[in-house]
Amino acid sequence: MNMQTGVVWAISPRFDGVFLLASLLLPFFFYGLYQTMTPWVHNHLPLQPELFFFVLFTGLFDAPHIFQTFFRTHGDAKVYRRNAWFFNLSLVLALVVTFCFYSLGEREIFIAFLGFFGGWHIVRQNIGFLRVYQSKEDRNLQNFHLSERRFVYFTWIYFLFREVNSRSEWLPSTWKDLSLFATLNTLTTWVWLGLFLLLLLRQVRKPSSPREWPKTVFLYGQSLSFFILAHLQTPFLIMVALATITHAWQYHGWINHYYKKRELGTRWVHLGFYGTWLLGLLLLLDGLGFQAEAFDLQILSLAAIYNGFVLWHYFIDGFIWRFRSQPELKQLL
Repeated sequence: MNMQTGVVWAISPRFDGVFLLASLLLPFFFYGLYQTMTPWVHNHLPLQPELFFFVLFTGLFDAPHIFQTFFRTHGDAKVYRRNAWFFNLSLVLALVVTFCFYSLGEREIFIAFLGFFGGWHIVRQNIGFLRVYQSKEDRNLQNFHLSERRFVYFTWIYFLFREVNSRSEWLPSTWKDLSLFATLNTLTTWVWLGLFLLLLLRQVRKPSSPREWPKTVFLYGQSLSFFILAHLQTPFLIMVALATITHAWQYHGWINHYYKKRELGTRWVHLGFYGTWLLGLLLLLDGLGFQAEAFDLQILSLAAIYNGFVLWHYFIDGFIWRFRSQPELKQLL
C-alpha cells in the first residue's frame, strides 16, 4: 500500500501499472496489428497470416515466459537443492509424454489437452494476483472475495464455452443442428453480464473503493477482456495468442520481480534472463524461415520439443508458487 495516497497495490505502482494493468490492452493491440498487417503478410511472406502472427507471439511473448520458469526452479540455488529430483524428473516425464503423443500421431489430442491445461494455468495466475490484492483489504469481506474468485472461474468457463461453440468443426455432427447451444449462448451471456454488473456495483459502493481502484481495474478489466475476446471471430491460433499474451507479459514481470527480491541478480542470471528473449527470437526467426511446402515437417520437429517444455511449465507452476508451502515467497509481497 502506498502510504501517501493510500492506494492498495498488489506489488508497487510501477509493477501493477506496467504488468498487471497496462497488460490488459495487449490483446487488443495484437488484434489490431493482426487486422492491419494481414494483407501485407499475405502478399510478402510464405506463411499464412495466422501462422505468422502466432510465430510472432510465440517468439516475443510465449517462449520467453515458458523458459523463464527455470529461474524459479533451477536459478535459485536454495530452491533447487530442496526440489532438484522433483524438478528434473517432472521435466523428463513431460518431454517423454509429449514425444509419445507425437510419435503415435495423436498430436491433435495432445494440443487440445494442452489448451485446456493452459487455460487452467492462466486462471490460476489471475486468481493468485487477485488474492494478493484481497489480502490487503478488509478481512471481513471473505464472502465477497470468494464471489470475485468464483467470477474469474466462471468467466473462463464462459470463454471456453463460446470458443467451442463458435467452431463447428469441434462439435459432433449430431450436435450442430441443436438449438440448445444458441439458447445456452444467450443465457450464459446474460448471466455473465448480470454477475459482472452486480459485483462491479458492489465493489464501487465500498467505502474503501477509491483506494482499491487497481484491483478493480485488474479484475473487471481482465474479465471484460475475455468477454470481448469470446465474441471475436478469429482463427484459432490468433485466439490462442490473444488469450495468452497478457498472461505471458505478467509472468515476465513476476519473474523479474522474483529474482530481484531474492537477490539473484548476478551477471549470469541477468544473461540467462535476457537469454530467454534471445531464444524466443531464434524461434521467431526459425518460424519466419519456414517454407510453405516444408512447414509441417519443420514445425513438428520444433513443436514436439517446445510443447514438452510448455507442458512442464503448466505442471510445475502449480507447485512452485504456493505461498503456504514456499516460505521464501513471502518476501516478494
